[in-house]
Amino acid sequence: MFYIKILLAIFIFVFQQSIFSQTVLPKKNDFVIIPPKESQSFMFTNMAGMYYYGETGSRNTSPFHGLSFLTTKIVEDYLIEAGGQVLKRSDAEVHLYKNKLIRHHNSIELIEETTISDSIPVLIIKLSSKQQIPISVFPLIAKSGGSQNYSKTWSPPENTLYISRRKQLVENNTQNNGKWIGISTFPAGNFSNEIIEEINYQNRSTKTKIFLPGKINFYLEGSGYIFFFIADSKKDILNYRKQILKDLNLKINKKEIPIEGIRKA
Repeated sequence: MFYIKILLAIFIFVFQQSIFSQTVLPKKNDFVIIPPKESQSFMFTNMAGMYYYGETGSRNTSPFHGLSFLTTKIVEDYLIEAGGQVLKRSDAEVHLYKNKLIRHHNSIELIEETTISDSIPVLIIKLSSKQQIPISVFPLIAKSGGSQNYSKTWSPPENTLYISRRKQLVENNTQNNGKWIGISTFPAGNFSNEIIEEINYQNRSTKTKIFLPGKINFYLEGSGYIFFFIADSKKDILNYRKQILKDLNLKINKKEIPIEGIRKA
């Protein structure tokens, strides 16, 4: 039986020349500064099944960019207008935390803070400025069948936009009860040529991305590969991973792919 409706599609993106590949991941209250004219990929997730993936200094253009809940994309991106002008992300200095992103638009003394609530599926975009200028946020709604299940609330006193899922709870039935998902990621540059050919062949030959228990499931994002393993328990996840990767002879610099996260759907 297919488990598309129960898939918790949390993408763990491996940065290709990322600040996080060169430095220790910041603690909750620490951050990394990304200067204007530079850009880095980032992603925030929560335990409710929502994730937001984008670029710090440019528009989100990848198919995987934007705000999604499980397998449904809600928002492609959002634009900010201040004083009649659309702000350019490339002009902002970015403070990137593990759980939020803050852009400093110094030319108009405006601060943009973006985060995801960890308890419910809601993206929060908060704006603050020392200047008395009109501020607006324009979400670019995704062209998906499930986007109508989400609401957008603008709070003028707080200059805050809330993009939330109308139904706050994930449907709990026999299809998704008790399923676990393991996630592994690595950049393609660390794979052997044989493995890259094998993955590309599977990707071309699969008409629909169907995630099955006990099977290796993957997405390709630029030069990064993301693998999903679905089972009834953590132990089964680890066993599936070990056996499947062994069968495919997946090795990275003679090291096995680690599970970077195991979450309950």
